[in-house]
Amino acid sequence: MEFYDVNFSYIDNETFEEKFVSVPEQGGGKQIPNGICNTGQIYTVSRGKSGMIGVFRLESQMLPGNGKFERTGIGSDRDAKEATNTAFSFR
Repeated sequence: MEFYDVNFSYIDNETFEEKFVSVPEQGGGKQIPNGICNTGQIYTVSRGKSGMIGVFRLESQMLPGNGKFERTGIGSDRDAKEATNTAFSFR
């Protein structure tokens, strides 16, 4: 998703033709891939603070330990942190 709208290209010095190159980071042309998600993944759609609709991929993973909850990728958004804490507590 992060590189979806990025295009890499080069100009052929002999023909002056622009050639586009795809890279694995670009992913596919779809917001949500076809098929079954990996275990612990879910896609959802929500409005951000600006009101724009976005597609979000949530991932969870169980690791050995004391049950500590860590979140990444949401920055300093207090409302998002509170919502994830509430969801974790509800489990």
